[in-house]
Amino acid sequence: DSAFEKPEFMDLFREYVDDISDPKNMEEYDQYLRQLEEEGEIPEDEEVVRPEKGFVVKTKATDTGSKLFINCAGTDKVPAPTQNSTAGDVSPSDTTGSKGQGSYWSIPYIHTALRMDRDKSDQPCHVYDILFN
Repeated sequence: DSAFEKPEFMDLFREYVDDISDPKNMEEYDQYLRQLEEEGEIPEDEEVVRPEKGFVVKTKATDTGSKLFINCAGTDKVPAPTQNSTAGDVSPSDTTGSKGQGSYWSIPYIHTALRMDRDKSDQPCHVYDILFN
């Protein structure tokens, strides 16, 4: 049996998703991060990023059919995209074997691990956050 088929698990799961989705808890978490920053408690190899709002892509997982939201946002903490020229070389994305001149783009990004949330109908859903420059 799947854990998602057990009522006890689903009750705990809903409680967890409600807790992490509550704006009050998000505000409290952000305040905690600011305090850690002020006290110099953020590890040296880590950085807190506060992205600028962007847009959301809504789709469905092909294997389960569950809703999936991809939050696309911006920050200058991610390097800017670059366009590179090819002078007779095959670009990394060229699958034709062409030796002609051309160009290709490198678009750096940061993404979060998959997390659970609730949609506007209060149904569980999956969310990724991805940041671009």
